[in-house]
Amino acid sequence: MVKRAKTTTRRLHSEVDATTRRPPTLIPPEICAIICDIISTKRGLRALCMVSRTFRSQGERLLYHSVDLRVDEKEWGSTRRLKSWSTSTSKNPYLGEYVHSLVLQLPLSLEPSITSKLGRALALCVNLKELRVFGPSENPRYGSFQGSLLNKCSFRLTKFVNHYFDEGSIMAFWRNQTELHLLDCERNVCALDPVAKLLPNIIAIKTNDIGNLPVGRALQRIETSLLVYIPQLKRYETSLTTLNLWQPRWQVHWLKQPREGVIDMLIRQVAETLPNLLHLGVLDMYPGYQLDCHHGGISQMTLRRFKRLESLILQVQHISHFVVDGVSQTHHSLDEYDGILNVGRDIMAACPTLRRAAISANVTSVRGGILTRSLSDGAIHEEPTTWLVVQASSMF
Repeated sequence: MVKRAKTTTRRLHSEVDATTRRPPTLIPPEICAIICDIISTKRGLRALCMVSRTFRSQGERLLYHSVDLRVDEKEWGSTRRLKSWSTSTSKNPYLGEYVHSLVLQLPLSLEPSITSKLGRALALCVNLKELRVFGPSENPRYGSFQGSLLNKCSFRLTKFVNHYFDEGSIMAFWRNQTELHLLDCERNVCALDPVAKLLPNIIAIKTNDIGNLPVGRALQRIETSLLVYIPQLKRYETSLTTLNLWQPRWQVHWLKQPREGVIDMLIRQVAETLPNLLHLGVLDMYPGYQLDCHHGGISQMTLRRFKRLESLILQVQHISHFVVDGVSQTHHSLDEYDGILNVGRDIMAACPTLRRAAISANVTSVRGGILTRSLSDGAIHEEPTTWLVVQASSMF
């Protein structure tokens, strides 16, 4: 009797296990998708792809959503990653449909076999929206004429970073980009004048030469060099909300020269030209060698010229002390966190519309501070930082 009871119990347990344990292949795709969405690492997603076909389908959807094929400096010129991705995508065309964002780093000349494979893979990325293409080094001297890679593609981008192609070699590509909003041709491998006429929805441009910016367009955001002639931007006064001015690595700007008023003069030019600007960044990111430190400053009168300015990012090199004239007569040390935060407080006091100020300086080391004004009670939150995320100010 006892033996029969044990057998019955074992049978019941077996039946329960059979109804509650479902093999991975039977898990609904919706549940697999939720599980894959929770996994934040590519390593975890690759592991899930080995569980079942359903998990593989959902995992590949996320793995191929953003693809970055850049290489380390020691591998510049290598096409190993390009070959691997091109082959995989060509053999499995559905993978190309998953790609939303793609970053390529290409040598200036490609073997015909690689060009053919890469071109086929790119053509399969029909849902691609963001494309960034770089050359084998950070500062290419001229653009590549490998335009066949893009000219036969049907995707319509919203964002395109071109540090590689010569604009004339991809004219067929430009004609198809009716949905492009953001264009980065910072390295001047692309002439904007003929291109801009083909981009009806462009609202943001990053370039060294604002002389090529399209006339008659309501541009909202511009990133360009500190070397530009600011009054040229007057034609965008009614539409422009964001302006970032950065120091090119290969040039020494007068911002570094030992004259106290240069920053104030630059920002005053911006305020006179674009008084309704919302976001301004002045970014001197690269130190000049054998340059002595000097004092810098800005006046309250200059900042008050802005009617609506909400955020200001200021990153400087070789400026050891800074004063906000009209608020304080103290030249605060930029080699100390307290000094940087004091400068931030003075700037916030000088410009009541500011909600955020970020200050960074490199004297003996990089130090920074971010100050944020509360919308509810006006209190200012202060945060010292060892570095400043310059890209956070950028739309690219």
